[in-house]
Formats: sequence, C-alpha cells, structure tokens
Amino acid sequence: MLDLVTLSENNQPVTTSVKIAEVFGKEHKTVIRAINNIIGDLRNLEDTGRRNFVLSSYINLQGKEQKQYIVTRDGFTLLAMGFTGKKALEFKLRYISEFNRMEALLRQKIVDTKAIGGIVKRCAAVAIRDELEKIFDKCLTSDLHIRGEVSDSDLMLCLHHWFATRQKKVFDNLRELTRENESLKTKLLTIKQALK
Repeated sequence: MLDLVTLSENNQPVTTSVKIAEVFGKEHKTVIRAINNIIGDLRNLEDTGRRNFVLSSYINLQGKEQKQYIVTRDGFTLLAMGFTGKKALEFKLRYISEFNRMEALLRQKIVDTKAIGGIVKRCAAVAIRDELEKIFDKCLTSDLHIRGEVSDSDLMLCLHHWFATRQKKVFDNLRELTRENESLKTKLLTIKQALK
C-alpha cells in the first residue's frame, strides 16, 4: 500500500487515476469519466478545485501513451465520495491513511530542513567570527597597534583597513596585468611588422 500515494514534483502528496482504478477495481475509463464529470461540475460552480486534478499521461503495458490524472488529496476525496459499498469504504480509509502518512513525512522533512538550516547558520557564524578574529589579529600586529579592550569602532577600523589593503592588492595586480598586456601587444605588433 506504500505506493498508493507518492510525492509530486512540488512535494505534494498525490495519487493517480490509474492507481485509483486499480485499487477500487474499476476500469480506468470509468474513473477518468468520473473525474471529467467532477471537473465539469466544478467549472459550472466556478470553483478553483479543478487544480486537484492535473491531466498527465503514462505508458501502458502495450507501450502506448495513455492519459491519466494526477489527483491531490482533496481531489481524491471528491472522487471517492461517489464510490459506495463496504470495499470502497475500506479503500477510502487506506488512501486517507496513506495521505496522512505522506503528509507526516513531509512535515518531518520540513523540520529536518529547518534544523539543518540552523546548523548551517551557526557554522557560518563561527566561520565568520574566526575570519574576523584573524583579520583583527593582523590589525593588532600592523601599524594600528590597538591595545586593551576592542570596541566596535576598533573592529570597524580593522575591517576597513583589511578591506582597503586587500583592494589595493587587487588593483596593483590589475595594473601589473594591464602593463604586461600592453607589452605583449607591442611585441606582437613588432612581430607582425617584421613578417610583412
């Protein structure tokens, strides 16, 4: 029964019209007809519930593409209301149980994701703190010579000094590369003229 309900691409518990037909012992065309009737009735009611039935396709045992509907929990509820009898009730309960199980798994994933996000944020904060300490240590040994307790303005001064020093190195490297590029252009022009 674990394959009655699966997750859609957008992490929503869904089933298919094929699976519903199989489990309830109905012909697939009968289930398709019932879904089409519901969609038509919803259209007449100008209800947005039609999004609970998404037209899709599958490949049958003969290798032919056939249409099917992807059905949400609400769509299944609307559809299954029309199925009667003891067997239908038993299958409705099993589907409801599967939808509940899948939603519980999704909630657990969300909790796990939030926990992981918190861990990542804490790790990033520690890494940033470590980098700031390294920068600050360099400031202490540089010409700033900060002594005693470190204030926010001291820290900002160190960060500014570190950033300016880093940027100066980048610009110096860029100037050097530009000079090398100009030198290479001159040499290339000289070679071209010599070959003429």
